[in-house]
Amino acid sequence: MPSIEGLFRHFIDNQEFIMLTIIFRDDPQNAISYLKQNGFNFPVMIDEEGKAAKAYGLTGVPETYIVDKKGILRKKVIGPAQWDSAEAVAEISELLKE
Repeated sequence: MPSIEGLFRHFIDNQEFIMLTIIFRDDPQNAISYLKQNGFNFPVMIDEEGKAAKAYGLTGVPETYIVDKKGILRKKVIGPAQWDSAEAVAEISELLKE
């Protein structure tokens, strides 16, 4: 979660970048409380019915989908990742230039 927040803050002023996190299979109130208690400010959607999970073929949590400006899925990462690393920021920066 801290690296997701770091990535969000890195691109917060870039209007080409949109981050959306989805709460799935977690109690929404517990998840929101956790995010608030830890000072996370990235946007969150609650997928209580699993529609987004089904649409993207979610196989587990966490999973990350990087979708380009045309709506094309460019990368799927299963499991945790260091999203505020130099490599991740560079990769997303390159996609934003397209």
